[in-house]
This record gives sequence, C-alpha cells and structure tokens, in this order.
Amino acid sequence: MGDSTAFDLPKNQAFREVENKKIAVPTRSGFIYLPTQEILYVQADGAYSKIYVEKNEKPFVISKTLIKVQPVLRRFGFVRVHRSYVINVSKVQELNRTDGGFIVLDNGFQVPFSKQYKREALYRIKQMATIL
Repeated sequence: MGDSTAFDLPKNQAFREVENKKIAVPTRSGFIYLPTQEILYVQADGAYSKIYVEKNEKPFVISKTLIKVQPVLRRFGFVRVHRSYVINVSKVQELNRTDGGFIVLDNGFQVPFSKQYKREALYRIKQMATIL
C-alpha cells in the first residue's frame, strides 16, 4: 500500500477534490472565472495558451506560455501529454496506443501523445479509472 512515484499529486490528492474549483483567466476588462471541470484542454500557441472549455467553441486566449500554465493546472487534475497540450484527465474518453498514441477527449478531439510526456500521462490517466 502507498507506492509513491514522482507523478503523485501532493498528499495523493484525489481527482474529486478538484470539483467546484475555478481558475481566473484574464480578459481585456478583468477576469473570467472558469470551473476547472469544464476545461477540456489547453493548447500552446507560441507565447500564448488557448484554453478550450466544454461550452465554448472559441478558446480563451491568454498571454502565458504552456510552461507557466501547466504547474497551476496540474493541481486540478491536468497533465501534459505533448509539448503543445495539457489535458484535463477527467475528460479522457479513450486512450489509443496506435500510431504513436493519442487521447480522445469527451468532445471527440484527439490529442497526440509525446514520448517525453507519455509515462506520466499514462500513469495519471490510469489513476482516474479502474482497469478491468
């Protein structure tokens, strides 16, 4: 009991603990508060990051790189799976290991795996579900 790895969240934080948590996303006029459970994924776009949420077709664009966004979102059940993507682990619908591997999210979007991030991503995704 209690195998610990470098990928564990602080104090084995359970994914359900992040329910009803929000992050403040800067806008031109102030901030919008997004429930973390509604965020599907974040995509790098140069010096910017695009935040995709369930109910919006257009992403929220912020002037922070994915490197700065990733540590904040990690506390809320997100994991980096590619140099350009951080995903919400609770939104994973399918894990496909063919053609280098990709993840299908609840909205049908396919996110590629990168060898660099694959080990931690697989570990965190497997934590959220019981494998038969």
